[in-house]
Amino acid sequence: MFNYMFCIELICFYLILYTILFFTGFGVSSLLCRGQNEQYRYWLAPLIGALILSILPIYFSILGINTSIAGRVIFLLFGCYSVLSLIKAPPVAGTIKADSVILALTILPALIPSLTVILKAGCLTSTLESYSAFITIPADHLLQNTFDHSIAVDYNKPVTNLLAEVVGNHEYFGPFFLTAALAAISGTPPYKLYLVSSAVLASFLPLSAFIAAREGFGLQRKWALLLSLLVSTNYSFFMWPMIGQMPMTGGMAYLVLTIGFIPSFFESEAKVDYFFYSALIAGVLSMYWILIPYVVGVYLLYSFFRFRLHPIKSTPLRIGLKLAIGSLIINPFTLIFLCLHGAEMVTTTSQFSKNIPRYPYLEEILGLGQHFSMTHDGTMLSYAILGITVFLFLLISIGCYARFYDKDHFFVSVLSVFLLLACLFYSMDFSYHFYKNAVIGAFVLLVALAAGLSWSLARFQFVVVKYSLIALICLFVSLNMVTMVSYSLTGRRVIGDSLTSLAKLTEVVPPNSLILVNSFDPTQEAWISYFLKDRKLKLRGSVEAWGFWILAPFSGNPNPAFFFDPHSDSIDYTLSHRPRNSADIIRPERHQLVAANQDFLLTGGLSDPFLFKGWHPAEESDSGVYRWTERESTVLIGKSGEDYVLKITGEIPLYYDKPVGVQFSLNGESVGRLESGPVRFTRKYLLTKENMSKMYNLLSIDLDSTFYPDRIMNNADTRNLGIAISSIELQPEEMFRFSDLIDVGNIAFDKYLMNGWSFNEVLQNSTTFRWVEGKDASLTVFLQSVENMKMEFRALPFRYSSSPPQEATIYINGDIAERVLLTHDNWQVYNVDIPSELLREGLNGIDFVFRSAASPSKVFESSDDPRSLSAAFDYIRLYRPSQGGSQLDRRLSEN
Repeated sequence: MFNYMFCIELICFYLILYTILFFTGFGVSSLLCRGQNEQYRYWLAPLIGALILSILPIYFSILGINTSIAGRVIFLLFGCYSVLSLIKAPPVAGTIKADSVILALTILPALIPSLTVILKAGCLTSTLESYSAFITIPADHLLQNTFDHSIAVDYNKPVTNLLAEVVGNHEYFGPFFLTAALAAISGTPPYKLYLVSSAVLASFLPLSAFIAAREGFGLQRKWALLLSLLVSTNYSFFMWPMIGQMPMTGGMAYLVLTIGFIPSFFESEAKVDYFFYSALIAGVLSMYWILIPYVVGVYLLYSFFRFRLHPIKSTPLRIGLKLAIGSLIINPFTLIFLCLHGAEMVTTTSQFSKNIPRYPYLEEILGLGQHFSMTHDGTMLSYAILGITVFLFLLISIGCYARFYDKDHFFVSVLSVFLLLACLFYSMDFSYHFYKNAVIGAFVLLVALAAGLSWSLARFQFVVVKYSLIALICLFVSLNMVTMVSYSLTGRRVIGDSLTSLAKLTEVVPPNSLILVNSFDPTQEAWISYFLKDRKLKLRGSVEAWGFWILAPFSGNPNPAFFFDPHSDSIDYTLSHRPRNSADIIRPERHQLVAANQDFLLTGGLSDPFLFKGWHPAEESDSGVYRWTERESTVLIGKSGEDYVLKITGEIPLYYDKPVGVQFSLNGESVGRLESGPVRFTRKYLLTKENMSKMYNLLSIDLDSTFYPDRIMNNADTRNLGIAISSIELQPEEMFRFSDLIDVGNIAFDKYLMNGWSFNEVLQNSTTFRWVEGKDASLTVFLQSVENMKMEFRALPFRYSSSPPQEATIYINGDIAERVLLTHDNWQVYNVDIPSELLREGLNGIDFVFRSAASPSKVFESSDDPRSLSAAFDYIRLYRPSQGGSQLDRRLSEN
């Protein structure tokens, strides 16, 4: 049922944040916005307020005053000044224009994504993303601490590493302090308000686009309003606040605004204007300094055109120097950080240039579909979206032509900078940087789209054409709105009560206990580490491109000290998700359940076996539950003191066009290898107690190759997948103690058969048997004590007209026992002596390796059996010499 009261409270909270930003910034905005810019003093007040709350708390922090106090003091002082400014020059209702109301309305669609997610969650929260954790955790720390507060890294408390990096590397980043200041003023924890504050900052993008269109690109008011609407509904922009990227969204708002005012840099001599423009540049520096090259690039290219064509009083160098000095006076901290760590940051970000599945399509950047979800599969919808994109691109091209024809050097400068950076990132194969450049560059495409529509409507006199163009824009806006809403509705993960209540959940745990965070999600590991920051933790060690910050933000190299080491860490408790399915590919022996909430289980010790690394979440099909592996997947086994048979069942999928090699290893030592094309398989391997450690054993499944579903099946699944495993089972030695005879063809004895055996078959006299498929087969037998033994087996070699003599080499526990020639063309009983030194107490592995194998379909015209066969077995018996030979009472076929 929809909660109307919460909806009202949420809308009020949005308004509270707008009010805080407006009253913090209006007084200063009234000072800076003079002359021609005075018309923007109301509109720009919240952005000026955000800038003040991003920078001034840094000065307080350096002076030893935490942001909890600084935020309230700044809001009180600047709020009072804003009230005085409003009293001196109150707004006059009669001066409000219709287009101002329309511009205000374009802000509202920008709030839809965050509003939808929070209403769906039913509580004030942020999305569960590493982007948001990177901001809110330092913000929470800065509320009560300053930058002179030293933090020692505790490897049992991973969050300390992030905070030590922030403080130790002087990361005076604006979003940290803005989030902390808003939290202090509103009395709301940072992780609760972050999604709302990101959306509020993002909602200024349409406003920035309107002002930039008017000031820089010279669009008429109606086309500037259209551009504002196009930006407001563009999914590419408003996806970013949804994943907790306040720096990106805030940085884009300041960047678009700054770029729009670049032509004004050369037209004003008033000092207050220089302070105003410097403040905008400082906004880009404070929010997302990585965007500064766009400002510099556009300024340099435009100044080249401007200086050549229109001589100005001050040189571009002098103007640029004034603005640079002004912005650095307002915010010197970014420059200090870049001087200290700029090279490290550039090196680190370049390491994560391929953490997206492919280069984005134009229709995705234009907002006609979610990023990396579009497929060109030949459906009507696919053709329709491609058709719309083609028409939109045609309008964009017309707009570019019109701007080139009118010699709009500013538009040419902006477009050229984005295109040059796109070419640079593409040539370096920096797909992620290309992607971000494309998202930011969507603003320039929308400017060209508005210009193309304006040019076309002015020149085409046909009413049908005009209405078609208007319908195309309406369709474009509608598709963007649909994409935005659908993205908000499709399972956005949020920080819920079960996550925030983890601290209470672990109150039953003694303080010095070590808790393993059993999560496959690196971002969730970060958030759990935050909510359990006073507990001793070990992480699973999941790493993603932007989740690495909790390990090593600057080097980008994971620090293994934060991860669970099965050879040294003794786990007292395990914090796990409630399983989605009642079954899994393993059947672990869980320890005592200590505590639970709706999403998490806290159990004692570590379950055995334990899926360690490289596993995708459990999925279900008609044949049961399975998990996809990655290139390397590992399982922890705590069994020791006895022998086990490891049974692995799975499938190599049809997506492989050539055989895949699968290596199975225990504690680094190979136990077997499978190399095959698409097939369902069952593999068994003997794990002896001598090869198993006393604490944990690491079972590894390593693949030669993997595949990406989205590249093969044209879907949105961007995971890197290996093979599907449906069962990993450890069979203890007691299962094999009760037989001295293995009737190979009888399914009741299947557990003794390891690898290489085909399905069971029956002779006319009811004798059951199996063929060895391939050149080798293995089985296991149990011995209570060790002495000289004999082995008896009844076998039939696979013979055809030109077949070579068949020979079987028999291995006992990896050592050769004997070579036996299978000379008879019919069933024959063979005997082999096995010395005691080849045997061991417990489970023993027996391998038959044959000289040759052939397929019946290739050697007999009448056969369609594709199997590769070497020999057939009726039974195998291991006995002491004192027991005598075979005592079987069965009728044997002569054939």
